[in-house]
Amino acid sequence: GGYTPLEKVYEFDPIPSGISPDQAAYILGGQANLWTEYIPDMKQLEYMAFPRAIALSQVLWCQKKPAYEQFRTSLVNYHFKRLEAQKVHFSRALFYPEMQLLKKESKVAIVFKSPNSSDKMELNKSDGKNPSVMEKVSSSDTLYLERTNGREEKTYTYSLVPPNAGKTFTYELTANSCLSMPIELLTKPDSRYPGDGAFTLTNGVRGSIPWKGNEWLGFDEEQISIKLDLKKKTMVSGFQLGFLNDESSWIHYPKGIRVFVSKNNKKWREVEDYVDKPFIGRNAIFTFSEKARYVKLDIQTSIIPEELPGAGHIPWTFMDELILYFEE
Repeated sequence: GGYTPLEKVYEFDPIPSGISPDQAAYILGGQANLWTEYIPDMKQLEYMAFPRAIALSQVLWCQKKPAYEQFRTSLVNYHFKRLEAQKVHFSRALFYPEMQLLKKESKVAIVFKSPNSSDKMELNKSDGKNPSVMEKVSSSDTLYLERTNGREEKTYTYSLVPPNAGKTFTYELTANSCLSMPIELLTKPDSRYPGDGAFTLTNGVRGSIPWKGNEWLGFDEEQISIKLDLKKKTMVSGFQLGFLNDESSWIHYPKGIRVFVSKNNKKWREVEDYVDKPFIGRNAIFTFSEKARYVKLDIQTSIIPEELPGAGHIPWTFMDELILYFEE
């Protein structure tokens, strides 16, 4: 299982490293299986098979295959035209862009990477209130999402149209007062769900539902601790922290959250204890009023009840975006 990009298929070598030429002579070829229990029709089957089948064919019918970029050029210039002529519903993921977010001081840098770095992509940016702004961007261009003040939040939708991809890609980012703020994960996430490290909580991306593992930090612990450095003593009036609930996957809302503040990162004082509160949910807001340089959150879980999947085990805790509110 798992995602198999075209480049990975092309990297396949039917001759394992370390065997002699005499042994290699017994290897007659290669095979690729496409399991169809989750493929509803021929259209989806073609999408899953092509152009992967072409990449594998190139690998298997020559001893010294061309470089991947050379193969890619041939694929786009010749094979795709043949597939189109035969009305094959093939994947165009070769042209799909990737959004990269980079942590900067008080803002997030946004780069839309195209598989072909010279491609110019049409980008529309909208805040839902004012007319959208259209511009052409390439992999060398950098956009910025700026941190806001107080409780202000601004959500922007980026609609990207790359050449030849055959679809529009939509990304949503929310500017808030915690954007790119220094945060330390005192409890490390599970290696299967590391997201983008601590930056996952302050990069402006709210985890989507149905959930994607790369948009969330996933923990398999009874207590999860995170710490923020506000850089100076600041009046904090509350926070919002997004959690995921998917009981069939053993993912549950936490039992409670304890809030601590400190002026020197040494002596900590508990200011709130949101334990067994019914309002801990997807994007619940927790309010208090304290002046501090550092804020620490201890997130507590409880064992999965008997009547639910995973009964008796520690649940998964998935978090996406953390927002602190400041008094202006």
